[in-house]
Amino acid sequence: MTERPTVVYDDTCGMCSALARRAPLRADDVTIVGGSSVVDPVVRDLVQDAIVVTAGGRHHTGVDAIAVLFEHRGGATGRVGRLLRSRPVRPVAEVVYRLVARNRRRISRTLRLRPDRRQEA
Repeated sequence: MTERPTVVYDDTCGMCSALARRAPLRADDVTIVGGSSVVDPVVRDLVQDAIVVTAGGRHHTGVDAIAVLFEHRGGATGRVGRLLRSRPVRPVAEVVYRLVARNRRRISRTLRLRPDRRQEA
């Protein structure tokens, strides 16, 4: 993958914000933005549920988003991305991702992780 991916994360989530700030994949060739600054309503709605990676004019969420980022890195990391999409691994990865995504607010509170932006009530 040669196009520079854009990662959109839920900046009202402490865990999501902490991961975005400390992302091991953060580099000059990946753009990372908070969901509250996104104008595209489709992406804004998607980010409420999961990480979104936009690359090649497509939106990827959940495990696919993680796989796209890993594949973008190439090398051994790229192979991990392809493995995440493989038949035996993908169903397990999906369950783990959904479990973490569903509990991200609780995880954030437990670990005392602060969001980049407060959620508007």
